[in-house]
Amino acid sequence: MQQKALDLPIQAVSKADTQMIASLDALANAAPGVFNHLPAARSPSAFSQSEHRRTLAFNDYLLTVVYDLVVFSRRSDGGQLADRSGDQSKGHIYDWKTHQTPQKKARLASDWQTRLYQFVLCETTDLTPDQISMTYWFVRLDESERSGMSASTTSIPPQPSSYQFDYDLAQHDQTRQDLLSLTDGLTEMRRRENFPKVAVEKGVCEHCPFALRCDRLPFSAATQPQTTQQLLRTASQLTADSVTEVTL
Repeated sequence: MQQKALDLPIQAVSKADTQMIASLDALANAAPGVFNHLPAARSPSAFSQSEHRRTLAFNDYLLTVVYDLVVFSRRSDGGQLADRSGDQSKGHIYDWKTHQTPQKKARLASDWQTRLYQFVLCETTDLTPDQISMTYWFVRLDESERSGMSASTTSIPPQPSSYQFDYDLAQHDQTRQDLLSLTDGLTEMRRRENFPKVAVEKGVCEHCPFALRCDRLPFSAATQPQTTQQLLRTASQLTADSVTEVTL
């Protein structure tokens, strides 16, 4: 999606990853409006950017978000003013998910990604909460769906699914209060001793992204500190394929 936003060719990628191209084609069929902003739109009425980064200074902490795609537009699809006040601005966040089965919408609504993405956009722009919305697109197709798309050209291909979340002032105020509580608690914890490590017996270290920093390497029962050479050797073995997407 970033390559399309930059108007770069994707032929090389299509040859290497047919699954991704099948997912992309299915998304284009299901949500053609998304592709109106790819390549990125820059005009008096619209602005869009892939991998858009924003940082908010909040309660002595920096909160950074990276949007898969963010679109700022001045008019609604119907050509009418976006709200009764005459302010035409809108901000819409898109996030791509590769889960074959979408998460429950209620769970996504309360997830910190949803809440923080909308909160930061509101705090770092002139947009009001009700001018902001966010859509998750679940774009990965399973084996049977991809086979169905290639096996029959007459049937309707399986469609990706999506959830849209609108924003309002009540949600914004609640997120602010929750963030204040969390950051105040973190500040208080930092004044105390170092954070305690989770007991090895719980068996969570092998799947924890901080196992390396805690000297508890994945698939290792060793709890003794590692040498610099051992840490570098382990780090050199990490690849992009070995890092899985954080599930919601």
